[in-house]
Amino acid sequence: LGGIDILVNNAGITATCPFAEVTDTLFDTLFAVNVKAMYFMTQRIAQGMAAIGGGVVVNLASLHAWFGVREHSLYAATKGAIVSLTSQLAVELAPLGIRVNAVAPGTCVGENQRAADPTHAGVDAPHLPAGYYSVPADVGRLVVFLAGPQADYFVGQTLRFDGGYSVLFPTMPDFRVPLPARQGGRYLDRG
Repeated sequence: LGGIDILVNNAGITATCPFAEVTDTLFDTLFAVNVKAMYFMTQRIAQGMAAIGGGVVVNLASLHAWFGVREHSLYAATKGAIVSLTSQLAVELAPLGIRVNAVAPGTCVGENQRAADPTHAGVDAPHLPAGYYSVPADVGRLVVFLAGPQADYFVGQTLRFDGGYSVLFPTMPDFRVPLPARQGGRYLDRG
């Protein structure tokens, strides 16, 4: 295929399944859609991009590549593969003038998310530093940015797009509540 200078690998499916119950069929299905399709689509399109002097590939990953969620080991494995392939393909395709990056959204509230989990009916998320969950249009704006010339120096990066979720210390109490000052295990009087 020729004439394509931007490829967004956005196809993906998930499955909630305990590790001990993952079947060969489920494993093959998730890897086929989430990894194999991205890999071979990029391979095919990159040939055309090289012929026209280059292009941009943006892959959709997920925070699941780094953070554990019960019954999502298989999905997380596919997203981890995408993160790894993003950096590897960036190195291999850069000499052809092709930039490869990825976006790893946190919770993104779209129609499928609302249908699957009614607790995400709104986008307010006071537990996140941003204060809200993203919607598909937010992710789309980041993809457009990465595909444009203003992002030319981004190569092989996976941008965590999560409203600050990944910067919170997991055992910390609510980030909005100030902690008392500490020194050597003792609390200090701030007065």
